[in-house]
Amino acid sequence: MHEAARIVLIVTGATPEAVAALRSIKEEYREHFAQGAVGLVLQRSCALF
Repeated sequence: MHEAARIVLIVTGATPEAVAALRSIKEEYREHFAQGAVGLVLQRSCALF
């Protein structure tokens, strides 16, 4: 089975609350759409605009 992939980029501070919220969103998405797995990549970076 092949499904289209979606990539969502979220820029936020690396607080424990933000990480917990992202993990909660990931789990809710997985359950709502009956997915076996949903990826979450956390990466520190520096950006200038």
